[in-house]
Amino acid sequence: AWKKRKEKLKLVTNTIPWTEGWFFFLSQSLTRQEERISEVQQNVYEQRETHIVVLWDASRSRGATDLSKEMAVLRSLGQLSPSFVTLVVFAEDIVSESQFKLLRAADAEQIAQHVYDLQVYDGATNISAALNKLGKYASTEVGTGNLLGLLFSDGFNNWGEVTVAEYVKLPPLYAITASPAADFATLKRVSAKTGGLFFNLAAVPPESVIAEARVPARPRFSHACDIVGRRLAEAFPATPAVITPPFVVMGRIPETNREEEITLHFFFPSTSSTFARMYRVPRPQATPSGAESEIRANPILARLWAQKQTEELSNFYPDNEQTRQKIVSLARRYQFVTPQTSLIVLETLEQYLKHHIEPPESLPDVHREYFLRIEEQKTRDSEKCCQKSARIVDMWRRRLFWFNTMYDGTTPEQSQIVLPSFL
Repeated sequence: AWKKRKEKLKLVTNTIPWTEGWFFFLSQSLTRQEERISEVQQNVYEQRETHIVVLWDASRSRGATDLSKEMAVLRSLGQLSPSFVTLVVFAEDIVSESQFKLLRAADAEQIAQHVYDLQVYDGATNISAALNKLGKYASTEVGTGNLLGLLFSDGFNNWGEVTVAEYVKLPPLYAITASPAADFATLKRVSAKTGGLFFNLAAVPPESVIAEARVPARPRFSHACDIVGRRLAEAFPATPAVITPPFVVMGRIPETNREEEITLHFFFPSTSSTFARMYRVPRPQATPSGAESEIRANPILARLWAQKQTEELSNFYPDNEQTRQKIVSLARRYQFVTPQTSLIVLETLEQYLKHHIEPPESLPDVHREYFLRIEEQKTRDSEKCCQKSARIVDMWRRRLFWFNTMYDGTTPEQSQIVLPSFL
């Protein structure tokens, strides 16, 4: 189902010198027509047979984890009424594959018992191998029924970054973990790219997994495009996201004097159907001086956009030095607090000097006076250093004179005292 709807978008601009372009803010909710589309997609899904593929991580890092909550999810799979379940056990490679028919809810106990009987959790973790195995099932079952993936893992992929040939061909993947020390960013990233969800069983009950899996026809946001169909690289969320209110899309487009159009694309991961919304961005008009000064003093929209980008970096990118530097750069430029940064409120020039923090350019007088004071302080420090060096040389001369004094009552001439080369 494809639908386009033009809507007027109230464009909020930001003319702060350290921001470029026009920022937009869209608060999304499903229309009645889109809700009906979701209901149709759900009915189509329920009328077809369902195949669930369970990807169970049996690597060494999982051996000491309490898996009781994950086992509870396995015991509840019968509530989803699947035709059959495939259990794929993996570590550094695929260890085993087993199929189970679920004619009733109690049959799910067979799967839980099979997992419970695994004696050894050993080896590295290769999530890529598990996802590629899921992709093979997807390629062989196109159009034959519903396919749903459940990944039980701590996300510690020892084989480098998770790579999959084509994420778009994977069915919705639900990443599930009960480990409090899991790699949440990796699990969130692989699930989001397939239109699935991430569940931290340390924070939510196992029943929430089953509840969400019952309504897989919920639409996901895909991406935003400009007037010529080019994908906006600075629109967030940048990864597929579930449309749950309040759902917000924020982005930035280059500053322009012409009318623009922004198209938001959505999809149903369970049936591959899509729809879109088109927003008309009116031509920017001259901003009254009063409103402009208010925008300059309160750049909230730009800051919210930067915070949205920071959320993407924290949730879906590896926790490495490059990601942390990007977050710090955004936080310092747009002035907000993150786990990597803090905030200090300074009101006077003396406070900026005390903490050695450069004032913002939006305070030109304070900014200029700050550097004048810094130069004066450098001059005083240099003079103080020279005076201290002179005192040290004089003290050393006196010490040498005392050391070279003879016990017979004679003393050396001052000219005979040799100073070390570093003095």
